[in-house]
Amino acid sequence: MSFRSYKGNTITEAGWRICDRNECEIVNTAPFMNTAPLRKGAPAIILGALAKYLHENVRPFTSPVWGWSAENSLADSNHLGGVSLDFWAPIRPMGRYTMPANEVAATKRGLELFPEVFWGRAWTGNPDEMHFQMRYREGDPRNDAGVRRIVGGAPSPTPPTLAPSVSRPTLMRGATGVHVSYLQALFNRAYPLYSKLAVDGDFGPATEAVTREFQRRSNLAADGIVGPATWRALGVK
Repeated sequence: MSFRSYKGNTITEAGWRICDRNECEIVNTAPFMNTAPLRKGAPAIILGALAKYLHENVRPFTSPVWGWSAENSLADSNHLGGVSLDFWAPIRPMGRYTMPANEVAATKRGLELFPEVFWGRAWTGNPDEMHFQMRYREGDPRNDAGVRRIVGGAPSPTPPTLAPSVSRPTLMRGATGVHVSYLQALFNRAYPLYSKLAVDGDFGPATEAVTREFQRRSNLAADGIVGPATWRALGVK
């Protein structure tokens, strides 16, 4: 079972279904993220990108990050749905303001880049400076817009480009994660006549079919595997 009830609840405080671990993935965008499973799709992409920003621009992570959990003291905790992360534990305890002004300012600048995320520091009476969660409910189109912005899938006359330091792995059916989401968004953006994929980070039959079609049209071996030759044909080095 992928989605479940917990203490009588099926939906988290932020409006996402409570899920099992198999609906989540590890996003290694910053140190210590291997302890923080995130819900596949928009939460993994958006919160994963935020984690990278916070680690590099606010304060380096030096302790395990907390993500999905099977149990929680709150019956509607967003951790139960894999749609929230806690950073900098235990030096940023719940219920206290401990962040220096420069870190608060840097975090707020980062949140301007990720409007789909809510910061627990804003909770009146019980601030939680280490807590970040999805702001919009599951299925809200603003989450999809955030994914397109991050992976380069927003409408544009030219395909998105990547920084030279970004390396793309070989992908095939069964692969999951942010690289698959990037591929799906790229196909939808550059080849809308035959690619209308869900940008869900899951390389399933539909993604494989679009990959094969692209490979045939590009005079590549239509094996459904996105390796170096296919990435190059997509304009990704």
